[in-house]
Amino acid sequence: MKYWPFLFFLFASGAWAQPPEHRTTKAAALLEAVQERYRSASSYQSSGKALTRIIQLETGTESSVGATFQVKLARPNLYLITWTQQFSLGTTAAGAVWNNGDSPRLYREAENAYVELPSDKAALALATGHSLGASHAVPGLFFPFASGDTLMENLKDVAIDGHGIKDGQPCEILTGRLDTGVEYRLWIATNPLQVVQFESTLGGAPTEHAIPTITSSQSAEALQAAGLEDTPENRQRIEEHLKKARSIMTKIRGHTKVLHQKILLDRPLAPGEFSYSPPSGTILRESLIN
Repeated sequence: MKYWPFLFFLFASGAWAQPPEHRTTKAAALLEAVQERYRSASSYQSSGKALTRIIQLETGTESSVGATFQVKLARPNLYLITWTQQFSLGTTAAGAVWNNGDSPRLYREAENAYVELPSDKAALALATGHSLGASHAVPGLFFPFASGDTLMENLKDVAIDGHGIKDGQPCEILTGRLDTGVEYRLWIATNPLQVVQFESTLGGAPTEHAIPTITSSQSAEALQAAGLEDTPENRQRIEEHLKKARSIMTKIRGHTKVLHQKILLDRPLAPGEFSYSPPSGTILRESLIN
């Protein structure tokens, strides 16, 4: 499944997003207030944990992968997001995506390598699957270069689905969906205003999760982000992978929870706090996809 990074990139970069035409509900007002709070903050910091569970619908077999993570973001495009995945067999895999003002980079322990990427948007999108979403939703809210492609901007059918306590904080529970069929459930604390948990569900009947045909420019962007040459062969590989993904999505049901804790907004962060040094012996490669 070496081409899964393409799929995560296309989902996370907003390639298939279609913004809703209009919102007037209380839920929409809450969503817009959250967007404004994060876009107006000078910095963001949190730690947390994520868990993805996948059920094979034909057999009922369940697998899971968890992660712990730390997020630091600051204007204009400084970030450091680190994570450690924990697999059901007891193995772990660390990773990081960062830009300390020099250039965006992505590190994966599993590859014993890191890459320099063409843009911050590409770096955060490609890290989405590896970080179990830690590099996606909150950075998309915070950074203006993600405007137009963020989860919050593209949620449809938003509604308030009750109230609850999450990580000790009273929250409004907001639900919505994307055009791709991915369903979201957000736990939003109102005092102070912040998103405590993101939940997403995808795949399986009866909901059909669309993976649309991508345009030529989207193929080129995905290949550039992955550090691969734009050739007919590589474009065909993307198409073949997306075809397989469409089939897989009908056979599984996945659920991911990303909990953000110790959230701090507007705390001064020094530039040095965004530096990251991969372990000794890590190699620089042109691409993390062989």
